[in-house]
Amino acid sequence: MVSTRLLQKPQPLDFRPRSNTQIRRQNLRHHERVGELGRKIPLSPIRTKQILAARKKYFANIRRIPFVNKLLSGQVRFEVPIGKTRATFTLLKTGLKLEGLNRPVVVVLDNWGRKMLFYKSTGMNSKKPGTWLPFKGLEFVEFKNGEKDWWYQKYAGHPHFPEYLMFISEEIKKREHEVEFNKKWGHDEVNAINEYF
Repeated sequence: MVSTRLLQKPQPLDFRPRSNTQIRRQNLRHHERVGELGRKIPLSPIRTKQILAARKKYFANIRRIPFVNKLLSGQVRFEVPIGKTRATFTLLKTGLKLEGLNRPVVVVLDNWGRKMLFYKSTGMNSKKPGTWLPFKGLEFVEFKNGEKDWWYQKYAGHPHFPEYLMFISEEIKKREHEVEFNKKWGHDEVNAINEYF
């Protein structure tokens, strides 16, 4: 006799990472496994397949979160050169238009499903208006005028990045007209993206 509980449709999950500790841990473990790629000895084909299969299962699980399902609903793939090889990346066609920050944000996934966040620079600090630049996330900061608010947490060396990131930036610029920017999403959603991807 099959349990009726097993036949029930899984309930949607809250998008906030603190409500889904198990999913956060799965993502962290996956990132640790992919970290094996940093070793000098390359992964075996079997190990690579195992990691990709685990990631596919993980993505199927987090699609139960309506926010994540919407985020992953449209995608466009592209390739950029990295050294002597080419790598595939995926631009998610749902972006964020963060209220108050006045800069649109997009999410790019690498071939392992790990995220990179990019925002469209105004050029005020970077001197690169209209360029899509990577950033870590959002942090609550105090500005020179004494006001406190959320702001972009930038990488060391900003706005100078490795060449492949600038190639990704160019690909985003070519396709930004395909992205739908959600004005209702805010810093909670950016933090959730950081936790889940």
